[in-house]
Amino acid sequence: CKIGQEKIQLLQRAKALFLPTMYVEPFGGTAAEAQLVGTPAITTDFGAHTENVEQGKTGYRCRTMNEFVHAAKSVDTLNPVYIRNRAVSLWSMDIIKWRYDHFFKQLYDLWGEGFNKIHETIDERWLRNYK
Repeated sequence: CKIGQEKIQLLQRAKALFLPTMYVEPFGGTAAEAQLVGTPAITTDFGAHTENVEQGKTGYRCRTMNEFVHAAKSVDTLNPVYIRNRAVSLWSMDIIKWRYDHFFKQLYDLWGEGFNKIHETIDERWLRNYK
């Protein structure tokens, strides 16, 4: 899709993504998209950003204007290869597919014994993380 490709190119060429949202992000997909192409995210310090933005490594989480200014001045010190590799290790299809698979199997168990269901084996692929 042409729009998707334009978005990727825009994120790849950006020095950083500013995401000073007041909304408590449940995931923060925009920050994840930026990081998947090696672009650091400069975000607020609450919601999903506390888990998805590794402070000083994949971006900066900020609480004040002073911190946002410092973050903007510091983005050149971050390693785009590390940012991308970490993002891929967390959110690539090879990782996410097992998390969804596990979740849907848990939902399926609700039709029977639910929480008390004991399986013969435990599939821990959903816990995989290539960091």
